Amino acid sequence: MVLHRIVITPRTVAEVDGLPLVTIAREEILRARITHGWRTERPIVALVAGAALLLLGVVGLYLIGDFVTRTESGGFPRTGGLAAFAGLFGIPIIYSATRRGLILRIETKRGTRTLQLGSACKTSELPRFIEDAREAGLEIECDDLRALAWKQLKSS
Repeated sequence: MVLHRIVITPRTVAEVDGLPLVTIAREEILRARITHGWRTERPIVALVAGAALLLLGVVGLYLIGDFVTRTESGGFPRTGGLAAFAGLFGIPIIYSATRRGLILRIETKRGTRTLQLGSACKTSELPRFIEDAREAGLEIECDDLRALAWKQLKSS
């Protein structure tokens, strides 16, 4: 059974985007819940990493600017170019860390995993998905659908 990016099989639950991104064995699942929350599994780590890369990019731009404004020629600062290039990755990482939406939060024996339902997923599709999952032997809890619809509307 499939709901946008989530695939439930008799042995696994997976988030798939062409290839499997996250695969969780069914016997490891303690609890599954559809809710509205941070789409990134570890948003604080992603924010710190994105900010560090962005800061590195700013330093790289400073080095390049310093090279351009100097009168004596010392050669292009390769580390400045590399740092500025790394800074380009900071922006999408920060963006992904701050996105919220519908997620399937799965508690396992080893921790909590967050699977994205995708931005195209509508709350009207959730009752059928939950029923299909129940028939397949996976009990999925769900927040109040009206509240989820409101939160989804506000975050888009």
